[in-house]
Amino acid sequence: MSIAYHAQELLDIGVWVGNREACVAALRDPDWALINTSKHMHATLVGVPANRLNKHQNYLRLEREGLLSFNWVDGEAKMYDWHKPEAFICALDFIDTWRPLRQVLISCDQGGSRSPTVGLLYLAKRAQLIPSDTFAEARREFVSIYPRYAPAGIATYVARHWDEIS
Repeated sequence: MSIAYHAQELLDIGVWVGNREACVAALRDPDWALINTSKHMHATLVGVPANRLNKHQNYLRLEREGLLSFNWVDGEAKMYDWHKPEAFICALDFIDTWRPLRQVLISCDQGGSRSPTVGLLYLAKRAQLIPSDTFAEARREFVSIYPRYAPAGIATYVARHWDEIS
């Protein structure tokens, strides 16, 4: 299974956005670093059923070499309050660390909301390849790069906390 079939590179900088299939492929390939933003894949990576995840020490986040995984649900903005802006900053730091060493895939279930939002943040806040003054400006430009972008509550959360995420 090819990662490129299930993911899209953002502006030829070695940062990709993809879906669950791309995530599975990246996990098997040592040339990739991975940020997962799917609750169900997070449970798999932690090694427990999703309905028992809340009892695990890595309930919200798991990090190990080349892997950063979040227990994110594509729901209302309040769902991201558990993680706070620091989770987004952690994701951007992870990309900065691994991008010189490997291709970086940011994945969620369908590649339409959570993972592209992290990609948008990286392009705006760290790579400075799209506008970074407001989320609305960054989003307008990002949609021209990644037309499948269809965020749910994560967009409301990120817009609300735009200035805190750097």
